Amino acid sequence: MIRMFAKFVRKIFFRTLVIILLLSGVFVLMGHRSWARGVALGGAASLVNFLAMAGHIPRHAVKVGPGGQRSAAGRYALRMVIAGAVLFAAASIDRIALWAAIPALFIAQAVLIVGELTGGTDRKNEMETR
Repeated sequence: MIRMFAKFVRKIFFRTLVIILLLSGVFVLMGHRSWARGVALGGAASLVNFLAMAGHIPRHAVKVGPGGQRSAAGRYALRMVIAGAVLFAAASIDRIALWAAIPALFIAQAVLIVGELTGGTDRKNEMETR
């Protein structure tokens, strides 16, 4: 089960990374380097956020009670600090487009949702073959 979860996480990670690189590349080719930086920064934070969530699940899914709650709260706080730092950096540095960084913060979530809606994550098929 853990191997299947790790495979799923890798699939989402690499799909997200490809989208970030493609979007950044398109903005560079169009001459909008600040937008490319915004996508790269927000996308990187999205990947860190996704990996923090994914890394938390297998280790703490069995913890019940105050220990598990403290761990979850700590991870959540870390993820929000990262998102806040990205927004602060994008808002205060002229070379990074804030309006590109904001939607890029949600790229991993978008990949997850689109994958579920289109069947691209194949979680159901993987579970049936198990």
